[in-house]
Amino acid sequence: MKNGKIIGEIIEVSSRYCIAQSYELYGCPPIGDIVKCTDDNNEEIFGVVTNISTTSIDSGRRPNPKGPGFENVTDIYTENPEIEHLMKTEFNITFMGYKSYNKFSISIPPTPPKIFGFIHSVTEDELTTLFSDSNLIKFIVNSNMDLKDDVITLTINKYLNYKKTDKDEMIRFTNLLAQALPDQIQRITNIINNLHIEEDLN
Repeated sequence: MKNGKIIGEIIEVSSRYCIAQSYELYGCPPIGDIVKCTDDNNEEIFGVVTNISTTSIDSGRRPNPKGPGFENVTDIYTENPEIEHLMKTEFNITFMGYKSYNKFSISIPPTPPKIFGFIHSVTEDELTTLFSDSNLIKFIVNSNMDLKDDVITLTINKYLNYKKTDKDEMIRFTNLLAQALPDQIQRITNIINNLHIEEDLN
C-alpha cells in the first residue's frame, strides 16, 4: 500500500492517536505500516498502525456462526454477502510525525486531524523521507503505543526490506536503537533478532 490511496476515515481522534474505519471490510494496512492522515488543513499527519479490530456495526450484537456445512471461510462470505455490510474493520494509528508547508517534523502534530479526515497509504518518497530522519527511531521506541516492541519491529522490518538493506543500513539502525535505548541491551537484541530481512546482508 505505498501509493497514496485513500483507504478510510477517522472516527475517533486525540492528540496522540486516532481510530479509523476502512472503507472495505479487512481493507486496512497491517500492523506496523505507516499511513497518512489529511483533512482541509495544510498539515499531513503520519502515524503507525498499532491495532486492528473487526466487529459488528451494531455494538450490541456479536455475529453468529454461519455453519456447519461450509468447508472454507470464503464459502461463508460468498453465501452470506450481507456480512460485508454488517461488519466493520477499525484500526488504531499512533501519530509519529507531520508535514507542514513541505517541512517534515518527527513529533506529535500541534493539532490532531479532524473527525472524518482521510487515511491514505503513503508513497515511497514519503516513507523514505520519514526514515531518513534519525529522530524517528528514538520517537517510536519511546512512544506510548499498543504492542510497542512488536510494532517497532514490524515497522523497521518493512522499511529495511523496502530499502533492500545492506550491512551499512543495518548498522545504522542498530546504532539508532542503541542511542534510543541506552542500557537496554536485551530489548535491543530482541528487536533485532525479530527482524526478518528478505535480502542477504552482503
